Parts: sequence; C-alpha cells; structure tokens
Amino acid sequence: MRLSTGSTFVAEIRLQFEAAADSRIAPEMARYMKNVAPFIGLKTPERRAALKPILQTLGQPSADDLFALVNELYEQPEREFKYAACDILARFNKLIPADWMDTHIRRWLLTEPWWDTIDSLVNAAIAPVTARDASLEPTMYAWLTSEEMWLQRAAIGHQRGRKANTDVPLQLRYCEQVATDSRFFIAKAIGWALRDLAAVDLAATKDFVAKHPQLPRVAAREAIRGIERAELRAQAMAK
Repeated sequence: MRLSTGSTFVAEIRLQFEAAADSRIAPEMARYMKNVAPFIGLKTPERRAALKPILQTLGQPSADDLFALVNELYEQPEREFKYAACDILARFNKLIPADWMDTHIRRWLLTEPWWDTIDSLVNAAIAPVTARDASLEPTMYAWLTSEEMWLQRAAIGHQRGRKANTDVPLQLRYCEQVATDSRFFIAKAIGWALRDLAAVDLAATKDFVAKHPQLPRVAAREAIRGIERAELRAQAMAK
C-alpha cells in the first residue's frame, strides 16, 4: 500500500483502532482529559501496537502526503487519532518543513487544545524541527509573547530533548519572560524546562531559581527537583 491520500490510511487506522479499543474505558479516559474530546478507549501501548503495521506500509511519504495524513487524523473526533498523528509526525519529523510551524502546526496546537496534544506536538515536531532550523526562533518567541496559553506552553518547551545542545541563555530568557505567570499549565512548563536545564547547567539553574523567588510554587517545585537530582549525580560522579 502506498500513500496517495490520507483517507485510505485513516480508514485503515480507524478500523484497527476500533478493533483494539475497549469502549468500557473510553469515558474514564475522556474524564481524565476534562472531556475536551471523546475517546474510543485505546491506551498508548495498544494504540502504538495497532498503528505499527500500518506505518510499515507507508514507505517514505512526501511532505504533502504526510500533511494529508496528519491533517485528516486531526479532523477525527476521537482523541486517539490526534495521538496517532503525533506518533506519525515523530516518525517522519525530518520531512517537516520550517514553514509548517506557524501554519499547520500552529493550527493543530489550537485544535481542541489540552496539555496532552500540546506536549505530544512539542515532542514529535516542534522540538526536532526547531533544533535543526534556527530561523524558527522568532516564531517561538512570538508564541511565547502571544496571549494564547497553549502556544506559550509549546514555546517554553521547544528545546525539550536537546540535552547538551540546549541553548541555556535562551531557555532562561524564555523562563524569565513568564516567570511570574501563575497559570498552572504555564507554571508547570517553566518548572519542567528548569528541571531539564539543571541536568545541563546546574549552576545557571540554581542561580535563576535563587534570583526569582516569585516563581509560581509548581514551577519552583519542579525546578528544585531537577536541581536536587543534578546535585546527587554530581556527588556520585565525584566519589
């Protein structure tokens, strides 16, 4: 099977997902996500197992084919299809052009947004694409300074997974920009960013936390966890 349009593959994905789903757990899954969307009742391991043989038939799609498939998955009502879209983007993220960021990816971020799809898109597409294309930095900063909370959360996390390649000063500037924002999903993103940063530059992270006593409690808590873990690793290495 070759990818000519998204529809053939979406139909096959739906067939496999519905066969593997447990409708009894669907209401619970929806409640956990504050009923932002319906679920068919498919947990992550089962979803990925059902998707795997379909992905193997894709071959190497073009960027246009990838867009057609992901876009149609995002149009499906059940949440698991958006998760599948992110799994597919992660597999083929090298095909994602930079000009998708403030067009297609921005629109997907704002389609029934909740933390699950925001973070999935960050991991699958935003982090890897921005890592290889520095020209996207103005877009990330525009998202950070926008009035849209979910774009802000995505921007804060856009360096996720870079480890030693993290731009420490840039990450700290992003955290500085929203350091007093007490909204839970922003504060949590700040805390996670600082937690990860502690493993890269412990001194800079400790200095930032010390100089920002106004950090929301949830952000400070996550940052301190990262600092404590980094200090324990440093102590273990020194022995």
